[in-house]
Amino acid sequence: MAQDRKNFWMFAAAAAAFVVPAQAQQQPAAKPQEEEIVVTATKRESRLQDVPVAVTPITAAMIENSGIRDVQDLQAVVPTLQFNVSESQSSATARLRGIGTQGSNPGLESSVGIFIDGVYRARNSIAMGDLGELSQIEVLRGPQGTLFGRNTSAGLISVATRGPQMDAFGASAEVTAANYNGYRVAGHITGPLVENVLGFRLYGATGKRDGFMPLINATGAKLQDTNNQDFWTVRGQLKWEPSDTLSVRLIGDFSKRDEACCGAKWYNPAAYNGAALRDANGNPVTFPSAASGAAAALGAFGPTGLARLTTNNGNIDSEDDRFGSGNIRQANIVEDKGFSAEVNWDLGEVKVTSISAYRDWDFHGSGDRDFSAADIWRVPLTFNGQNANGTQNQIFTQELRVNGELGNVNWMVGGFYADEEIKRVERVEYGAAWPSYFALLFGANPTIAGLPAPARAALTAPLANFVGRGSFDRHNQDGQSWSLFTHNIWSVDDKTDFTFGVRYTEDEKTLKSTFLTEVAGLPLVGGLAPTLIGLGIPAPVAAALVPAVGGAYLQPWQRNLLDAAGYNQARKESKWSGIVSLRRSFTDNVSGYASLARGYKAGGFNLDRSFSNYPGGATATVAVGRPNTSFAPETVDAYELGLKTRFGPLTLNTALFYNDFQNFQLNRFDGVSFIVTSIPEVSTKGAEVDAMWRTPVPGLTYQGGLAYTDARYGDNSAGWASVANGLFRLPNNQLTNAPKWTTSHAFTYERSLFNDTLTGLAYLDFRYESKQITGSDLSPTKLRPANTSINGRLGLTTKDERYSVQLWGRNLANSTENQIAFDLPAVAGAFGAFLNEPRTYGVTLKAGF
Repeated sequence: MAQDRKNFWMFAAAAAAFVVPAQAQQQPAAKPQEEEIVVTATKRESRLQDVPVAVTPITAAMIENSGIRDVQDLQAVVPTLQFNVSESQSSATARLRGIGTQGSNPGLESSVGIFIDGVYRARNSIAMGDLGELSQIEVLRGPQGTLFGRNTSAGLISVATRGPQMDAFGASAEVTAANYNGYRVAGHITGPLVENVLGFRLYGATGKRDGFMPLINATGAKLQDTNNQDFWTVRGQLKWEPSDTLSVRLIGDFSKRDEACCGAKWYNPAAYNGAALRDANGNPVTFPSAASGAAAALGAFGPTGLARLTTNNGNIDSEDDRFGSGNIRQANIVEDKGFSAEVNWDLGEVKVTSISAYRDWDFHGSGDRDFSAADIWRVPLTFNGQNANGTQNQIFTQELRVNGELGNVNWMVGGFYADEEIKRVERVEYGAAWPSYFALLFGANPTIAGLPAPARAALTAPLANFVGRGSFDRHNQDGQSWSLFTHNIWSVDDKTDFTFGVRYTEDEKTLKSTFLTEVAGLPLVGGLAPTLIGLGIPAPVAAALVPAVGGAYLQPWQRNLLDAAGYNQARKESKWSGIVSLRRSFTDNVSGYASLARGYKAGGFNLDRSFSNYPGGATATVAVGRPNTSFAPETVDAYELGLKTRFGPLTLNTALFYNDFQNFQLNRFDGVSFIVTSIPEVSTKGAEVDAMWRTPVPGLTYQGGLAYTDARYGDNSAGWASVANGLFRLPNNQLTNAPKWTTSHAFTYERSLFNDTLTGLAYLDFRYESKQITGSDLSPTKLRPANTSINGRLGLTTKDERYSVQLWGRNLANSTENQIAFDLPAVAGAFGAFLNEPRTYGVTLKAGF
């Protein structure tokens, strides 16, 4: 509570700092706020206040002032949006109203869809990167399906980039210098090739920044800086308008990122959030655990050992604690390219829109699997001359819409088709410390410690067979989806609209997986008891010791039951989704709506080596049948009441919502593998307020919002949660990364200066989130306390808007928070966290022509 009060007063003081100088100025702002905001949330250009949808618009001015460059930046100005990245650039997760799909498993589609220029990005991570020049962004909350290409169950983000100029040439250049030795250079050129008939736009950007998470090796030396930036991107467009009724827009883009994402911090829960370490039954456990002690003895935390966990260095909320541990360099290499063609044809009575697109996203990387400086587990960059760890997503999409008017009905019908191929490879290797680590861990067992030295050695000697070896898995998933939809708005009278939309979707997916296990653990386990007996250990004692050491030999990557045949799987499903809503204008400035929607997100396959669904259970030792790694489609019934008001310069929109999810697709990390579990029921309910205000202070405008979200797992009447599967804490509790309270506020202040020769800008945004648990198992050790982030910008622009200079800063309070907390692989009772970015600041120079 003390920290919450401190954050509030920091915000209040910052807000006051804007108002006081504003009242001291004499000249009004050079540019008034636009009177109306037009959105395309219904695939029709409409006033924000006329659409019966909960939508947050981010205009071009807000994008410029807030410094939005990436979809992850949007959470600064959209209260109900949260966007986190965990172990790599392929694991991004967007959440709306507490609902999102953890992105570490490419077999899962996203609950929050992202569309850029009408083109669906098949996973949230595929939308990461420099967005370039933007005209507007719209964040729609609640299930979407009857208007946008792909079904989404929680909402979507629609990004519109700037198109070519058809009547005049223009160009710009932008240079940014920032801390952490960062820089960014960007520019564009646009204009007509044939005036008012054929135009082009070419945009390019490149940038670098040092990482803010140094990796420390066993000697205490820095191995590398992680969480850096190193990218370049280019985007070209052509627009052809041969007549007033036909336009064609072609877009091609290519981006490359070669970065070290993402470093993780080991932490002490008691030091960070006061949560004591407990076992599955809730009993206190000594911290550090025996496993972390064994890892420390091998240099996991550097030369100071456990002191980094047991002292304040086990905390994560101070600047000095931004470090990770590792013994292998991290690498994340992403190539993203695509092409789209949008055709709009006005035939008079009807209008036709076609969007064809192809995208190819390729990611591969390497890193330390156990996130420690001890050489226990690793994921190499290459294996046998090919990429060893990565995902490639290739997708072709085609959307066709036809709309028109018939009497007082504005109708739309359309279809969507997607053909997607996902290729995933995963290599896991055991490091040189694997035998030593378990020798120490076994030694902490009193029974094993009391054995004669030859017997103790016999338990660990076979582990040397794994060093430098591991597994190599390949998954190839093909998926086709097609749908037909209609969305119609009936103007019952001049104040009442009724909307009806329905969609039919068929999804078909096939998966082929092959497995290579270089050393099988089961034969080695089978030889332990006879060896011990041969050394004089009584047979009953020998038999009892084998299960105690079995975990060292029977990790998923040491089991070869699938090597011979792999598996082929297929699934096909069809679903109806849709929406009905009623909107009523009570006055010229007040309207309300009520809506009922059914949303849908396709099922799929778990693309990870997991034996949890293997016939005979996770401990099966004989290949009986094939595992079923499929999971069911996710559906949602969504109810919403909204009130939209406008009183002069103040726009105030509110929404009450209740969403009931069936077969919610939970992707969780159990410390070894990612496992998808279908939760029978999840509900999210709450209230939201969005506001925009042109204040009485000349030049001072405000945009912000407040959201209360109660997002909970259902009860355990179906028996889906247990201690055995690690889900026992979930029933009736708040979802992962779902704070109950979020609020964001953005103030923009513009004034004419120096006899109207310059325009001054002062911008500040503030976001607050209440406490939340960031681990999928809801362990209190993964609690993230309430937190606040503040971003700001000061600028000067010439009156003709050709030149500008801006000073900016993000995370001005330099708060350090965990985005995602997780159980450290192989090291029981130890925890890691992926952190937010520290304070960054810089100066940006712009020139336009």
